[in-house]
Amino acid sequence: MKEILKIEKVNTVKSLFATLIDLLFTAAVGVVFFFFVFTPIFEATTTLSASKSYIQEMNVVQSTDDKVGYDLTFGDNLDYTKYINEGKKFYEYYETEITNLYYTLALEDEKIEDEYKERFKDIHLVFNYVFLGLDYKAIPTDESSYSNSYFIYQFDNETKDTIWNEYGIDNPRTLELNKRGLSERQDYCKVAYQGLRSMLMSINKEYKEANADVSLYNCLSALLAGFTSIVIFYLVLPLILGNYATIGKKIFGYGYINTNGKKLTLYKGPIKTLIASILPLLGLYTFNIYTLIILIVFPIFINVIYFVLTAKDQDLIDKILKMQLVDIKNSLFFNSEDEENEYLKNESLDDYDENEKAYTDLLSNLSTLDLKSIEEKIEDKHKKDNPVEEITGKKKKRKK
Repeated sequence: MKEILKIEKVNTVKSLFATLIDLLFTAAVGVVFFFFVFTPIFEATTTLSASKSYIQEMNVVQSTDDKVGYDLTFGDNLDYTKYINEGKKFYEYYETEITNLYYTLALEDEKIEDEYKERFKDIHLVFNYVFLGLDYKAIPTDESSYSNSYFIYQFDNETKDTIWNEYGIDNPRTLELNKRGLSERQDYCKVAYQGLRSMLMSINKEYKEANADVSLYNCLSALLAGFTSIVIFYLVLPLILGNYATIGKKIFGYGYINTNGKKLTLYKGPIKTLIASILPLLGLYTFNIYTLIILIVFPIFINVIYFVLTAKDQDLIDKILKMQLVDIKNSLFFNSEDEENEYLKNESLDDYDENEKAYTDLLSNLSTLDLKSIEEKIEDKHKKDNPVEEITGKKKKRKK
């Protein structure tokens, strides 16, 4: 017959898949809100648009009659010589600003001997020291070479420029350096090139403020987009769908109840959402993709491990809030003890299927057992099977 108050557990794989569906929906809608709602709002109402335009102007500067322009928007897979040449053009374009910056830093640095401080007035040497990573004591000499932990550098004694094609990769005298491979040199030069934007912020206050402006509004847009998406998929829709089920869980017919078997208390769902969203929202505020991944993945990883290892269909937050994910479609639960008792009292055969009704009818039609008649039948059978004992017993009764 039907089980009353049956709580059906969820399938672990389906539950995890439902979680993945929720995350994908939340992320997709969050991206839409970021690019098509909040960012346009900030561009229209703040200095965000102007800051972006200024950054683009400073990242790509065209050549003039006096100076050679530069481009700070190169990708990650270019040949190392392009990074070096672009870096050299950048240093020459901002020669005065860069030498003033590093000469000032050299004067303040007690680790640099006084006899070497003047070298930071020469843009070519500053480029060698800062972009290429040479030691500040290295200058062009008669031998015209210098090596560090990565490469051997060749110098032009007249211009003090580095001769780019003589790094040692093709030089038979530098066989050990050849073994390091081109990829190591590629990465080294790419990182130095990517650092040019940071240098530009050091020498251009307006560029620094524009980047700070863009970063701020990007963080706010991401935070608002993520918060809105989380509210929609983990607060509003669960309240509408019932049993605080998200879209993913609703697809599989899952939902939440209290661990005592009663309907989920209303406040627990929003509290679960609040606790679970704190770290992801913090990651959105930092607007650092690596931090965001860590702050999203780590709590999910902990929850999944707890969910799988405990085999109680609860993640860590559910355990704290005393709530449980169950198969709502195949479970029966109530709001209170009174509601449960009222249900049991009014339970009728209308809720039973045909087989259950037939079984119930069969039980109701059984006649009452007559225990006395059964006893008499047993005694008669015993007499019939033992006639001698019956006669003897009669004779004994007569003598008495």
